[in-house]
Amino acid sequence: MVRVKITDQEMTRYIRLIYDLTGIVLDESKRYLFETRLFPLLKQYGLQNYSGLYQKAQKERLVEQEIINLMTTDESYFFRDNAPFDLLYQKIIPELLEGRGAMLRPRIRIWSAAASNGQEAYSIAMVCQELLVDLSRYQIEIIGTDISTKCLYRAHLGRYTKFELSRGMTLDRLNKHFTKTEEGYEVRESLRKLVQFRQANLHQDLSRFGLFDIIFCRNVAVYFNAEDRKRLFDRLAQRCSAGSYLILGSTENLLGYGGQFERKVFQDKVYYQRK
Repeated sequence: MVRVKITDQEMTRYIRLIYDLTGIVLDESKRYLFETRLFPLLKQYGLQNYSGLYQKAQKERLVEQEIINLMTTDESYFFRDNAPFDLLYQKIIPELLEGRGAMLRPRIRIWSAAASNGQEAYSIAMVCQELLVDLSRYQIEIIGTDISTKCLYRAHLGRYTKFELSRGMTLDRLNKHFTKTEEGYEVRESLRKLVQFRQANLHQDLSRFGLFDIIFCRNVAVYFNAEDRKRLFDRLAQRCSAGSYLILGSTENLLGYGGQFERKVFQDKVYYQRK
């Protein structure tokens, strides 16, 4: 089956579909992306064109989710950009614990809001283990969420190839936090039990997740338009207690948002704090 070209009318439908489902803004320049990513679904379901797939997605939630899985970006790696994890270790967690004083088993809730295949959430867990050492003295809760069920399945498994671990992972951390398998490496149970993974659409209401002390929401807002970015930051602010921390991607900021976060800098590393 030769790869099927997507028509202008089909492009318009899919651009709207992806936006309505995820808030992600795509345009005509992504035509090749639609064709290469969605073509396997045409073959899988024996369909002749993308209109047939669209109609099937309107009737079947599973097909709709498969389209989301294919059209969302799952690029990630352990300790990506590194600066946010230095912030966590050197500034944010110590500051939170100091604010809790002599509290017995202080609780810290951390949210990896676009967890992809789990690398960010597990990187956060490693920082917590390395900094706090005796975790029985604390209540550490790390939630990793993503819209892609395919990514969440991989994150739950906690299994990664040598290539995936070659970016951002030191040999010391690899030996300490992973077990070697035939295909690569698997996250040790001591690390896995710190993290829960759940599905979430950042384009929708997030109140069911409760309040967090720290939110990582990196490399997400860049895919939203200006109005949706503002709404996203408002939703994140609603998930923060006063004084909670928000960490964005290295190319993202809150310029033009105003809102409920204050920009702060620690050793050239930018983060935001709930007012």
